[in-house]
Amino acid sequence: MVAQQALDRSEQRFAKMTESIPGAVMVNLHQTDGRHSVPYISAGCRDLWEVNAADIQNDASLIWDMIHPDDLAAVEAEIAQSIAQERQWNLRWRITTPSGAEKWLHGYGTPERQTDGSTVFSGFVVDVTGQVETERGLHESRELLHEAQKMDALGKLTGGVAHDFNNLLSVIVGNLELLREDPDIADRIDLIDQAIKASFRGSSLTRQLLAYARRAQLQPAVLNPAAVVAEMESMLRRTLPANIALRIDGPGTAPSIRADRSQLETAILNLVINACDAMDQGGSLTIDIRQIEVADDMALGEGEHMAPGLFTVIAVSDTGHGMAPEHAAHAFDPFFTTKPVGRGTGLGLSTVLGFTRQSGGTTKLSSEVGRGTSVRMYFPAAEADAASAVEGRTPPAPLHILLVEDEVDVLRMLKRQVGSMGHQVTTADSGDAALRMIEDGLRPNVLLTDVVMPGRLQGPDLARRATEQVPELRVMFISGYPSGTSPDELGPLADAPVLSKPVRKSELLNALAEFSSSASGPAAQASG
Repeated sequence: MVAQQALDRSEQRFAKMTESIPGAVMVNLHQTDGRHSVPYISAGCRDLWEVNAADIQNDASLIWDMIHPDDLAAVEAEIAQSIAQERQWNLRWRITTPSGAEKWLHGYGTPERQTDGSTVFSGFVVDVTGQVETERGLHESRELLHEAQKMDALGKLTGGVAHDFNNLLSVIVGNLELLREDPDIADRIDLIDQAIKASFRGSSLTRQLLAYARRAQLQPAVLNPAAVVAEMESMLRRTLPANIALRIDGPGTAPSIRADRSQLETAILNLVINACDAMDQGGSLTIDIRQIEVADDMALGEGEHMAPGLFTVIAVSDTGHGMAPEHAAHAFDPFFTTKPVGRGTGLGLSTVLGFTRQSGGTTKLSSEVGRGTSVRMYFPAAEADAASAVEGRTPPAPLHILLVEDEVDVLRMLKRQVGSMGHQVTTADSGDAALRMIEDGLRPNVLLTDVVMPGRLQGPDLARRATEQVPELRVMFISGYPSGTSPDELGPLADAPVLSKPVRKSELLNALAEFSSSASGPAAQASG
């Protein structure tokens, strides 16, 4: 009697001890014919499987059937190897409980072979869902950090490439534009126009790289979207294979928009390439430009709304294989792509969405499997800008311009361009040289300077020192780098225009015309 009481007390202590342990202590019996049962399991099983201990002891399949289908084979294999090798069973797997909750469990079991060939596992199982989610979050954070580091490296690389490439394009474009004005070569103007357009397409490639690296500097201007698409048409037709027909619809009178022209061209090209990839068997691609009137706040989907007003819509639609709803829902996520490995970065649509949002609009996608996809870019309508570039406008009043540029070929080209507008030009190949000229008494109306140059003084430093000497001096920056200049760098010169290389003559003409009306004092005699 005393011995039985001691045994009962021992079992009670064991039961209390197992109940205090997180998870479930259990004994599993595996028969040689594959049947299994649970002779003992602690009350903690209720927290794991949402099933009472007595029910599991009566029917072990209750917890076995909760194993996630994708993990079932791994659980069976681990048990079989543990039995065969007589080693500890150790595995993590997923379950779906009766309430629909998905959990991660981690189990350990020590096998003991019985005389009849069956195996008894003594072990325990714990809930590691929180740990798995923490590990997953850390992994995603590491992946995001890795991607951020890659993008930063790409930004630095493309920044340097853009600077050198844009300097080359500046020389090409500037000299071609000067050459185009020579009356003796009228029969070659078409060839020159094509070369100029090709050069600016080269510039747009660097901006696309910079947009992917999130370092693009937008330069919004009032644009006629129909005219932009019309100028791109020949290039787009050469981009598309012969089995895809291109159609451009919509009136040429759609409202103007305010956007960066290069980014708009890049966005359209991105959408055309995506459409092309979706029609590997051929089909039809349509670019449609329309205007819509939004009367009330119009929902466009997940958190996207447009305020009332007039909008211009540029839609690129294809007759390709379309996207399943679960793919379309993530189409704008960075790095998401349904293309095969090596055929897409997953950045195209996210870049398009970012560009339209920066331009005051948004982008919407609709797609149906087997019927095609349509991506619509929405831009607020803009009033025509009287200061926008107009070829052949009345030449501005003459100015005396101090031109500072360290690249000899770019300096020579810019001097000829500015001089051909009727302005007086003094040149310097560094900020230090330009400041010495001003300290020696040179009094120009305008300082036109590169941003990044060798020597002690960079463009912003030169501008600050020069305006201290000549308070009425107007400043304009020109840069081949993507980041340009920030308001913090410029301080009181934060409103100074910044033109990106390659600069068209019309851009210079319009920018300098703004200075002509406000620059005071006669043009000083050139000293260099």
